[in-house]
Parts: sequence; structure tokens; C-alpha cells
Amino acid sequence: MNEINTALMTLAPLIGTGGLGYAVGYFVKKLMKIALFVVGGILMLLVILERSGMISINFDNTQHVLINGAQYASDQIASIVNELNKNMQANAITAGALTFAGGFGLAIVKS
Repeated sequence: MNEINTALMTLAPLIGTGGLGYAVGYFVKKLMKIALFVVGGILMLLVILERSGMISINFDNTQHVLINGAQYASDQIASIVNELNKNMQANAITAGALTFAGGFGLAIVKS
């Protein structure tokens, strides 16, 4: 009986972090779908308004702004990844973090 309790005490945190990772991944995937749908709708509305002559869009300026924004976002993501990489090298990756990442990845791919 002690062996079963010990096994459950060992596996419970791993199952919990995996389930939490799955829940967070599912939530993030749903939010991204909604955000992309809204952005796509706004862009479609802008193109329709521009084609009908109600508004005028300076596409050269828009392209410049979008390229700068994408570069800034890319730099920020690279900075965050580098910081996380330094922290991960300094601290050992725990089993809980691995099961969270596995659950998160599973939710992104499967849900």
C-alpha cells in the first residue's frame, strides 16, 4: 500500500502540470483564432472601403509601418527567448515544466 501511495504522490504533480499545460494551450489557441479572425475582418473592411473610394490608404507608408512593427516584434521575441534560455541553463528543467510543455503542445496541435 505504501508503494501505491508513493507512486501516486510522485505522479500527481506531473499529471496536474500536464493538465494545466493542456488547458492553457487550449485557451491560447482559441484566443489566437479569435484575434486572427478580428484582424482579418478589419483588414477586409479596410480594403473594401478603400476600393469603394470612401477612404484612401497610403500603401507605401502602411508597408513601412508593418515592416518596422514586425522587426520590433521579432526583436522582442528573440530577447524573451534568449532570457528564457539563460534561465533554463541556470536552473535544471523540472519534470513539471516538461509535462506542462507537453500538455501545452498537445493542446495546440490537437484541440
